[in-house]
Amino acid sequence: MAQSQIRILCIAPYEGMRTAMLKEAEQYPQISLDAYTANLAEGVELVRNLENVYYDVIISRGGTAEMIAAVSHLPVISIRISVYDLLRTVKMVSNYAGHYAIVGFPDITRTAHVLCDLLQIEADIYTVRSESEVAGVLRSISEKGPQKVICDMITHTIARELNIDAFLITSGSESIRDALDQAVSLHQTFGKIRRENLYLQKYVSELGCPLIVLNDNGEVLYTSFSELPPQLLTLLQTHSKSVGTHHPHKFLYERETGLFEVTGQRIRIAGRNDILFHLQPYTISVKEKNIGIRAVTQTECAHLFRNSFFSVSGSMGEMEERLRQMARTRRPVMISGETGSGKEQIARAIYLNSQSVHSPMFTVDCALIPDKSWDYLFSHESSPLNGRDLTVYFQHLETVSGRRLTQFLAALTETNLSSRIRLIFSTDSHENAALPEAPSLILNRVSCLVLSMPPLRSRRDEIPSLASLYLAHLNMNTGKQIIGPDPDSSRLLQSYDWPGNYIQFKHVLTELATITESSYIRSSDTAELLGRERQMHSKTAYTTIFGENCISTTGKTLEEITRDAVLSVLDACGGNQSKAARQLEISRSTLWRYLNRETE
Repeated sequence: MAQSQIRILCIAPYEGMRTAMLKEAEQYPQISLDAYTANLAEGVELVRNLENVYYDVIISRGGTAEMIAAVSHLPVISIRISVYDLLRTVKMVSNYAGHYAIVGFPDITRTAHVLCDLLQIEADIYTVRSESEVAGVLRSISEKGPQKVICDMITHTIARELNIDAFLITSGSESIRDALDQAVSLHQTFGKIRRENLYLQKYVSELGCPLIVLNDNGEVLYTSFSELPPQLLTLLQTHSKSVGTHHPHKFLYERETGLFEVTGQRIRIAGRNDILFHLQPYTISVKEKNIGIRAVTQTECAHLFRNSFFSVSGSMGEMEERLRQMARTRRPVMISGETGSGKEQIARAIYLNSQSVHSPMFTVDCALIPDKSWDYLFSHESSPLNGRDLTVYFQHLETVSGRRLTQFLAALTETNLSSRIRLIFSTDSHENAALPEAPSLILNRVSCLVLSMPPLRSRRDEIPSLASLYLAHLNMNTGKQIIGPDPDSSRLLQSYDWPGNYIQFKHVLTELATITESSYIRSSDTAELLGRERQMHSKTAYTTIFGENCISTTGKTLEEITRDAVLSVLDACGGNQSKAARQLEISRSTLWRYLNRETE
């Protein structure tokens, strides 16, 4: 008889762990593993939805494992954070110049104290014992000055919400294999125990919406909510008296996440006549969509901002406090900068820090919007421009001209638009160049606050730090353990001009992380990839020929042109500095000085 499979449900707090779990499980022929990515309450809800599926054991990590164990009848194994996991993360953070702190529950901080004592590492270590303590600890760390935080997933999530740079302690293969070994051992001794309340579990799963069961006295017999809102319980107890035997009773209930339709009906199970309530989202269909105009809620906008490169890499830098000051006013804001310099993320940050954050944010893409949508925006009664306390963000303002510009200027002047809604504008503009016509006219018409986004090349010294932060984020999603670029790679990244700014930087780091199989990104891979990037951008930006490579001279000094020429030859030589020096007929020391010379 064939050996029965051990069915394991893995709830990973981040995508990289899910990938690593699936990979390690391939080494166990007796294991059948289903892996999902969810954290804290999301993980609990996922387990509840899957309770009618047959599993022998659940594997998770940290606080998520504790919460699942409290609600599930299945045995739960928690993946421990080993000294090797912590050491890898400490090594990665050491690439960043500055102080850092280690924050976590006792199982993390005990290991951290031992590790720091053995390696003589100076780091502040903070122990928390509940999720509610985390935010206070992080705020106290932030008040001491800029610091990076090494932490588990709970702390990492809260740190991101507080705009504190955080490095997640990811679990290595040895910790995952240890959990799988425990699952095999537990299955052999634990056996097959379950099947109670199967009917209700199956019913909940098939219904696919929150359920609450009350008896005639209004007592809660069952709820699929991890924590039943008190106001909802009071409402259900009131309506339970109206639930008949033969006909369902329906009413509406408003939560912070939206409007729900509640249906109550009598059910008879095991001789009991109880009342079952289930909730379904109450939606209103949108009959007309306007191309080029989109709306996001506070929750959606916060998600987009927190998961953007601009947020993950800590690219806001010293701009953050000035941005908060702008957000507190009602004045319109004009954001200018090169393509890819983070203008849309800055607009989202202003919205999230403003008093209008509880109303939607509308984004109007002036480069995309057709005439029909433009006319709707300025003439239809349901246009967001006719609302109050909304935020409307106009991007690519430089593309507005002719009739549209005249109409726009008239609306600003005649309808007192900026006093009713919060206006944010952005325009593509090269560093130190004059604003295009439309942004310039609007800036003078409504007296905007101005925020100029610096290009990435003006922050060369910060590039290694930005790269380390984003690579830590990529490690979470890929399951890799990349510590960072090697020294030569860092110099190549710093010397590149980044015409596509943060968007291009994100693309390059993502590709390097994808092809890297070692702990460090190699300079040969970096040189090859940046060479391709230069060739792609040279097709439109370069105007002078140097050898076989095009070199931009527009707005550049002789030093900058010479350095670009040296870099172009280096790329053509595959990053081989000796070969490049011979081709240029200069010494390697002279080549090194060109590569590392600062430009204005």
